[in-house]
Amino acid sequence: HTITNPQTQRTCRIHGGAANTVGSVYAAECTKHKTLYVGQTKRPLNCRFNNHRSDAKHYPYHCKLAEHFHGNSCSMDTDLRVSVLEQVSGSQALLEYREDKWITRLQTQEPTGLNSNFSTEYGPIHAKLFM
Repeated sequence: HTITNPQTQRTCRIHGGAANTVGSVYAAECTKHKTLYVGQTKRPLNCRFNNHRSDAKHYPYHCKLAEHFHGNSCSMDTDLRVSVLEQVSGSQALLEYREDKWITRLQTQEPTGLNSNFSTEYGPIHAKLFM
């Protein structure tokens, strides 16, 4: 199992997982615009994406993924591909730390992805060390 950032061609091995995976770092790709977003959730992944769909319709500026699908003539129903990058059990801080590592690994910060910032102070450190 691998995932590739279509903007940078950066490819990484992933763990994969089911739609109901609890506690995960995930990638969401807009297949129409070939752009990638990395996020994390402690809840089941399918529940998190129900929130992303709602945000895209009603609160598009809650996150960059919702904003993208709200304003770019693409649909979460037809143009979205979701992958579990890794399952993470533990604290919220650990989830955010792992999310930052994946943002760095896949280079999904704007302009080569939809992530606008890191979740923790470790994100910029990862970027300097591994990019």
